Amino acid sequence: MPKQINCVRIGSGIYKQHMFHFLSGGLCSPPNVVHFFKNYLAKSHPKSEQEELVNYMSIRPSNIEPSNPPTPSSASARQQMKRAEQLAKKGQFAEAIETLEQAMEKGADRYSCYLRQAKFYQEGRKIQEALKATEKAIAEAPEKLSAREALIAFHLAAKNYHLAVQASKALLKISPRHIPARDALGAAYIATGNFEGAMRVATELIRLDPNNPSHRFNRAYLYQSIGEVQMAIEEFEIVVNMANDDRLIANSLTQIESLDTLQIRQIIGLAFEDTIFRLELLRNPAYAINSKCFYLSENGLQALQDCVIDHLADMTPLSRPAVYN
Repeated sequence: MPKQINCVRIGSGIYKQHMFHFLSGGLCSPPNVVHFFKNYLAKSHPKSEQEELVNYMSIRPSNIEPSNPPTPSSASARQQMKRAEQLAKKGQFAEAIETLEQAMEKGADRYSCYLRQAKFYQEGRKIQEALKATEKAIAEAPEKLSAREALIAFHLAAKNYHLAVQASKALLKISPRHIPARDALGAAYIATGNFEGAMRVATELIRLDPNNPSHRFNRAYLYQSIGEVQMAIEEFEIVVNMANDDRLIANSLTQIESLDTLQIRQIIGLAFEDTIFRLELLRNPAYAINSKCFYLSENGLQALQDCVIDHLADMTPLSRPAVYN
């Protein structure tokens, strides 16, 4: 039995968008991407490498630097790197970036410096420059993941979705089970309208990370986006039953209610126009709506019966229900 869902309020606001990861189209808002790096990297990387995808279709790496960065070869290089961090904390990003250039000339690790430069460019809202610095870091150490993760983040932030697809696939060749890279790949597919690709990614994420309900939440939105209402509702109900995150549960319940409300409006409209359907709806609501390819949650079906069906018998063209109007 699904957890209790509040009775559908006919005429109440619907289509409320609450996104945790990437989804768009259909009943959903434009592509939204939220926090796909945080949980995975908190487990797989030291704190200094954690990156968080925030807001809509943008990642803002909080501290992209390699784990256990090499110690600069000279005291002067160490001093320059320390000074760069101090300058960045004051918001003097241009000076911090130049100081890192000086540190590299004195023997500081180039990979680490380029990643720091990328971070400073990003904090200064210069995404294109951040991309260039990240690409330099990748050239220094192609096998390391931090720079590749940052590259994906910056491509999404810059809305370079096709390049984000390429960067995600390149990382997955190195680390096939990298969860956030697949998440980013799905986000980029959504942004380019490739729902088939996004669905493949969502299904693969559920296989690789079955205990994470957010992947099912994403797939539910994809089903909703392509008009697969029954599958969307069933996926949202699974999320409600397995999630411990109150916000994720609330968002799933909201989407179920929205889908129920939309369909109830359509059902009442059809009942007004089709007398045979109206009579069948009065006799056997579940059978009637299924025969017309509607699908309501258990609570949605109860809402239909409680809020509407009691009044259908008296419905005439001059007494069109407010819900239909």
